[in-house]
Amino acid sequence: MAKNLVNQAFGETLVESMASEWEPNRYHEDYREALMDWIEKKAQAGGAGPQPQGEAEGPEEHGKAVDMMDLLKKSVRNAAAQRRKEKAGEKAEDAA
Repeated sequence: MAKNLVNQAFGETLVESMASEWEPNRYHEDYREALMDWIEKKAQAGGAGPQPQGEAEGPEEHGKAVDMMDLLKKSVRNAAAQRRKEKAGEKAEDAA
């Protein structure tokens, strides 16, 4: 029990030593500032401003549509066929 009291006192002392008053002016929000700069540039350009970082330039290329259900069914069939082959190989080894 005394050990718990020591741990609790240590924890309280640690938290108190790390606590301070909230000073919002110590923090700077880079994302908001970058977003506002981008919006201002776009507004000045009449809505045709620069693209945000990370967006691809030029027309988007679209790939062929993929039927995920068809791919899943093929994968399940292939896995089942592989298991059958492995079982057949094990039975042949056991028979020998």
